[in-house]
Amino acid sequence: MGKAIHDLAQEHEKILHVLDIVKKVQANDKISKEALLKFYIELADFIEIYADKCHHGKEEHNLYHTLAPLGGGVEKNMIILLLDEHVEARALNKEIRKAAENGNISEATTAADKYRKLLLEHINRENEEMFPSIEKLITQKQESVIYEHFLAVEKRTLGEGGLARIDGIIKGWETELLA
Repeated sequence: MGKAIHDLAQEHEKILHVLDIVKKVQANDKISKEALLKFYIELADFIEIYADKCHHGKEEHNLYHTLAPLGGGVEKNMIILLLDEHVEARALNKEIRKAAENGNISEATTAADKYRKLLLEHINRENEEMFPSIEKLITQKQESVIYEHFLAVEKRTLGEGGLARIDGIIKGWETELLA
């Protein structure tokens, strides 16, 4: 596995971990309304900054553009589907944020659950179909260029120390909401 795909796979692991936290938070009836609303707003921030701008940004602005001309109809159709899922994920995240900001836990929970289910399928599709396809089609040089672009996207979207801040937020959820 090349550095670029490894980078995306690691991000998938972090996103999957957060989706697991969402499921556990939703199953915990001891969390106060205020804490739950705060969680959903922070979750919307995580999704917007990390999952969308950083992770999906890497895919949309670098990976898919490299893969599309190299692949056949299967890869092109897969890219269209994945891009549609990114749009759907953005819409669901807006629903999470709006509901949480309006104090509507039920709507935030429903939107977060839909987002979780969508991303579970999306990540599985990328891991099982997209990544193996990419590894067969791109050269080592293309992969290196993609990885360099990924680093630039990460720096632009997360800033200095951004990954540590993201990890701190996740750790906070684990200790404050799931301990």
